[in-house]
Amino acid sequence: MFQLRVVDRLKYYLERQLAKGALYQLLVVWVLVAIISVIGGLLVMWVREPGQTASEIIWWSFLRLSDPGYLGDDEGMWRRFISTILTVLGYVLFMGTLVAIMTQWLFRKMRTLEQGLTPVALQQHLVILGWNSRTLPIATELMSTRGGAYLDIKGKKTKPKLAILADDITLGPSAELFSNQLLYKQRRRVVMRSGSILNPVHMHRVAAGKARAVIIPSRSDFGGSLLSADAEVVKILLSLNMQEHEAGRPAVVAELQSVDKIPLALHSYHGPLQLVASDIAIARMVTQSLLHPGVAEVLNNLLVDPKGCQLHLAQPGMLQGRTWKEVDGHFEAAIPIGLVRAEEGHWVPLLNPAPETRITAQDKLVLLADHSQDIVLLPPKHKVEKALPESLKLTRKVARSGKRILVLGWNNKVPTFVHQLASFREHDFELTLVSSLAVEERQSLLVDADIRYQLQQLDYTIPGNMQKLQPASFDTVILFGSDRLQTGEEADARSIVANQLLDYLLKSSSRRPQILLELTDPNNVGFVHTAGSEVLQTSSMISHVLAQLAVYPELRAVYDELLAANGNNMILLPVPDEWFGVHSFRQLQRAVSEQGAVLLGLKEENQPLALNVEPAKVIDIAQGLQLVIMQSNLDG
Repeated sequence: MFQLRVVDRLKYYLERQLAKGALYQLLVVWVLVAIISVIGGLLVMWVREPGQTASEIIWWSFLRLSDPGYLGDDEGMWRRFISTILTVLGYVLFMGTLVAIMTQWLFRKMRTLEQGLTPVALQQHLVILGWNSRTLPIATELMSTRGGAYLDIKGKKTKPKLAILADDITLGPSAELFSNQLLYKQRRRVVMRSGSILNPVHMHRVAAGKARAVIIPSRSDFGGSLLSADAEVVKILLSLNMQEHEAGRPAVVAELQSVDKIPLALHSYHGPLQLVASDIAIARMVTQSLLHPGVAEVLNNLLVDPKGCQLHLAQPGMLQGRTWKEVDGHFEAAIPIGLVRAEEGHWVPLLNPAPETRITAQDKLVLLADHSQDIVLLPPKHKVEKALPESLKLTRKVARSGKRILVLGWNNKVPTFVHQLASFREHDFELTLVSSLAVEERQSLLVDADIRYQLQQLDYTIPGNMQKLQPASFDTVILFGSDRLQTGEEADARSIVANQLLDYLLKSSSRRPQILLELTDPNNVGFVHTAGSEVLQTSSMISHVLAQLAVYPELRAVYDELLAANGNNMILLPVPDEWFGVHSFRQLQRAVSEQGAVLLGLKEENQPLALNVEPAKVIDIAQGLQLVIMQSNLDG
């Protein structure tokens, strides 16, 4: 039978004491110092001076052990020999072991502090739960002046502080966050904490219960997972319900991968909750870009481009009680596009309202502007300008019967996109869905789709397979990123290769279809050089929407209206021939307004899109110029 030796037992006991921390390590060292002091005293006891007691000899031994300055004070060979040994041991125990223990303790304490385990002392701040591809764009948007950096807190305007909860901030999130130039400048307003977003106790580290708003970005289900992204969000919502709330539950903005999980999420949280189902949101963006060529660039300008425009809200101020037609001329650096009105606890959008619509005190103005500081309500300038000649009513091209669409790639958004297309009854679409995923698996997700479609299983990145599809025979080709790959970067790489292959095969074709490309990483946009391809940076778009809803929750209704099938849509239309000539942007605005639309900007051929143009800017209107307008039913 195996038995531990006495030495092993002592080693085990010593190990257990040393493992308890710096205090116990110091106690062990002091015990060793005491033992060595007693032994040293006993060794010189027989050569002690007359009258010296045992305690004085032990004190002599301790002084030599703790202070090397006494080394030359002793007389006699034996005393000097013992004194030298004690001095050397003192260097090891005092100057070596003690310093090592204190250094290790300080290092461990600094590491603990760097991990961000201490709860923050913040109130009315913003919180982001989780670290994924959405977190950094959301944080950048919230900290930028473009994203509405000022929040009304207790009647004051202040810059919000941001707390982020990630699994382990020491493994990369901290370095990644502060490598961003803007966030580095705003580092005093950004706090990171380590912890599990699924653990209710860890949420106290970011004071989630005291926050003004909590943002829950959903991770993408790339590569599959035992716990789905939507299940994580529901668990987080349940955990937020358990937090202590001094002034009511915080407003929560959560992203879901599937619109089907919205009822469950609403049931799981009992406070103010905004849900963004990325599948239906992206499906609507793709659908609007398909129906109205050029809208993808408008969406990128509004939701992605840091130098672009975005939607803002403003109080009516002096416009209270006036009609919508009287708003004209009150804003020089912003374009009013409508109102949001509170009705029965919900915000109702009134985009492009009727001229006689009266503005109430509870209404909020929806404006298109570059920055929140640009929204300044000014007295109207009634400058008389020549009206543009009468024109035929602005009309858009109606999708012709039997429009053929080629869809390359498959992810959780494709079935939602197919059902979204089916809701447009006035159009007759025919879809060809191509993916390496089994036909039977995709068929099960499209059983109730009321639209003509066919499924093909092949690898479209192989030139021979792409040629067989005859892409030139389609009206539109859409490239979706695959969610079966490990990362979004891999999905983007596959889409970019397919886009390059399309460009190569269509170069010799006399007919080029509209090409829509979905990318998750904005850094990959530079690889798409084809002029005929429209890029939708879906991940950045969803991140922007989440950040904006945390600041302006009322904008949720506005985005729903802009992307809905029967809502006020953004469209690019050619300028009528009657308007050719040199005119100001304000003249164009008023001419478009007379036809029941709102002019948002201009698009010149082979030039970047320009939204929120300066009203006094003079424009040479000629063939090739397009108007970016917003109106609900232009065909009627």
